[in-house]
Amino acid sequence: MSPKVEKSVEQYEVERLQIQEIFGETNFVISLDIEELDDILTNDTKLHIEASFFHFINNNEYVETIKHYIMNKPEGNITKKDALFHLKQVYFTPLDNHMFIESFDKVKDNHYSLFLGS
Repeated sequence: MSPKVEKSVEQYEVERLQIQEIFGETNFVISLDIEELDDILTNDTKLHIEASFFHFINNNEYVETIKHYIMNKPEGNITKKDALFHLKQVYFTPLDNHMFIESFDKVKDNHYSLFLGS
């Protein structure tokens, strides 16, 4: 994994524009450092990504929706960039105001959960 480095507001803006240039228009916001995009999530040929959404009914009740996405890459070595392109390709759309993909959290082996922020 790439180490986190303190960046200026200007550096973040430059990276945001670079990421936008790489991925084009998406239904989500990529909040990863550009250095992280080449981090390998799995050496396997298959990656399982899950995304959980909580819909609040009132202060004490909510409904959870979990969506699962499976991607295949015959040569293996699936990176965060590969996973993000896959999410774009399958029109991944957050179901609430948590639009920012902040990290891929490992569940086990080749199974990751998206950490979505608002």
